Amino acid sequence: MTMLSTDAEDCASPPLPSGLRGQRSRIRPATVADIPAVLRLIAPGVAAGRVLPRTPRAIATTLRDVLLVERGGQMVGVGWAGLIEDGLAEVKALEAPLQADRDLLLTHLLDGLVEMGAASVLMMTDAPDAFVPHGFVPTQAQQHPSKWQGQCLRCPRQPMCCLEAMQKSLGPVLH
Repeated sequence: MTMLSTDAEDCASPPLPSGLRGQRSRIRPATVADIPAVLRLIAPGVAAGRVLPRTPRAIATTLRDVLLVERGGQMVGVGWAGLIEDGLAEVKALEAPLQADRDLLLTHLLDGLVEMGAASVLMMTDAPDAFVPHGFVPTQAQQHPSKWQGQCLRCPRQPMCCLEAMQKSLGPVLH
């Protein structure tokens, strides 16, 4: 897997510890040893209702779908995407303090989904406007039975969900 890097800063995001400012970001696939860090990195999203809670086992079974952002040797962000049905993928988590790191993660996740042959990608977000520049458009989760019936209807947060569904076309399904 290709490693990508950036040294952009984002003033609007939560601050990084001073020792990590100006350090280059590196994207890499997660390993079994990273599962505790993945849990730590998704915790803010879980608390805010952006990310569904996951167990270490749930992370382990989908570990190939998880990417990490490292900055200054520390893990500072996580991205998670995978197929949910034939041709349809989902970005399940995108948590990083810097917008540049979130953009880098999203680009890398989308590239991987294209390589897998996904035709489109769905994501649930509390910040839909942030994904419009990446080609995402509003959709309804109910239009995607695998997502709606498989996750949304079983989610304990569903009655008070404030996330909006966004979708992006990735191209034709490759067989």
